[in-house]
Amino acid sequence: MIWQHIPYYKEFIALILVSLIIIGLIYKSSILKKYWRIRLFIAIGSLLWFVAKFLELGFIDTEIKLFWIKIQITSIFIFSIALFIFSLYYSGRERWLNKLGMTMLLVIPAISAILLYNNDLHAFILNNIDIKVIDSLLILEKGYGPWYWIIMSYTLILLL
Repeated sequence: MIWQHIPYYKEFIALILVSLIIIGLIYKSSILKKYWRIRLFIAIGSLLWFVAKFLELGFIDTEIKLFWIKIQITSIFIFSIALFIFSLYYSGRERWLNKLGMTMLLVIPAISAILLYNNDLHAFILNNIDIKVIDSLLILEKGYGPWYWIIMSYTLILLL
């Protein structure tokens, strides 16, 4: 494991620590309240996103960087779906979250997760991956395939 110099590493570590404190507070203060699990999933999804970005910037190996990028995209799914479910509960539309509604909500993320972790076979999500050096920092230059834009549009619609 070879680490490179990460710009703003102190801010990343502070953000991760604050996120851990928020997760602890959510768990401790709202375990007896309504919808505490959804709040916890929102916080865990965002924490996973921060940690994956920090670790992606820290490693030099391309395969490890790609792994952390896949974790980031997965955490975007977790965050956006949990936030959408929370907004449905908060607005009084929890009746939409029956078996059919949850199945329809999770179809695109399930297909996307399968395609994401098998991306080497088809490159529907990430393609044209090159290493770019910016001020002694190795960054993956990524091209995005058609399914990436479908899943990002889906998450944007969920967030809106």
